[in-house]
Amino acid sequence: MDESLKQSIDFCRRLTRQEAGNFYFSFLTLPRAKRDAMCAIYAWMRRLDDLSDEAPSADHARRTVEEWRKQTHAVLINDSANFTQPPVLDSQHSALSTQHSLLWPAFADTVRRYDIPHCHFDEIAEGALMDQKIQRYETFQELYRYCYRVASVVGLVCLRVFGYTNPQAEKHGEFLGIAFQLTNILRDVREDAGRGRIYLPLEDLRRHGVSESDILQNRWSEPLHEMLKAFADRAEKYYLQARPVVDLVSENARPTLRIMTEIYHGILVDLRRLDFRVFEHRARLPTWKKIAIVAKHQLRLGMKKFLPLVFLAGLFVNQSILEASSVTSTTVSFPSGAEQISAKLVAPEGNSALPAVILVHEWWGLRNGSGNVL
Repeated sequence: MDESLKQSIDFCRRLTRQEAGNFYFSFLTLPRAKRDAMCAIYAWMRRLDDLSDEAPSADHARRTVEEWRKQTHAVLINDSANFTQPPVLDSQHSALSTQHSLLWPAFADTVRRYDIPHCHFDEIAEGALMDQKIQRYETFQELYRYCYRVASVVGLVCLRVFGYTNPQAEKHGEFLGIAFQLTNILRDVREDAGRGRIYLPLEDLRRHGVSESDILQNRWSEPLHEMLKAFADRAEKYYLQARPVVDLVSENARPTLRIMTEIYHGILVDLRRLDFRVFEHRARLPTWKKIAIVAKHQLRLGMKKFLPLVFLAGLFVNQSILEASSVTSTTVSFPSGAEQISAKLVAPEGNSALPAVILVHEWWGLRNGSGNVL
């Protein structure tokens, strides 16, 4: 493997481990090649989100996102099997930092290897621009277009990596993206209102007698409660419509898709448990539940791969002890043939078991020689 490609893959892996949260848990069951491809895709999308969200103004965000799109086209047009150095656009507002330029070789290799249509990345960039241009959606049809761009098209990209032959997979994948984004919107009502944004369709507000100021000022009412329940029911219908997609992707990608779906649907379940009190609580899935979901689907692959789950459980208990005692880190070691792997476990807020997951992932990959996690 070319050294620049290897460095790029390593960069994307590190970034995904640090930032991906829910998605990284689902990546753990993929074969290494597909997992690395998902990390490259995630790195590209993470950078796009940062350019949009961290810009000092809407105009600046639009310029940087547009440049990122042009940069993406330049990279993909100049792609080859021996890709080494991305072309740099001549711009005083360059979106290409030295650090993030590391993602391009892995990204270009992934797009080429899995034959991902370049137009998908244009659609995703358009979705990011919609966040800068639009703060209200009059109808659900308008909101659907936004959800399609920021979530469904991401799903279509992932489907290329997962592998499928039945074209119906794309329609069901589209529905799954809609379900995920509707879940996000419902979970983030308070946070979005703090930014002056309301993603709930205005036609829904009028139908239930809820005003924009009710949302922006976090005023709870029974009409709002009924509207949020109806919105959750709509999301549930898209989860049901998306269900066939799992059996339409390659067998080695099905656990990942099931894990993604269960984690996101788990947020919707938690919203119901909280009775949709979105101004008081933020729905989430505890880390232990995410690990349980990963373990459940991993065990279905056969008892041969059960051993790493024992290590994972032990590390999770160890991590919980660290948190309970207010200790922030410890070092653990595992043998790997003649070698010994040591790693410092740090307890990051809100994702306490993730370092343990990563450590088991690396240890088992070396022991197994297959590059498969768990």
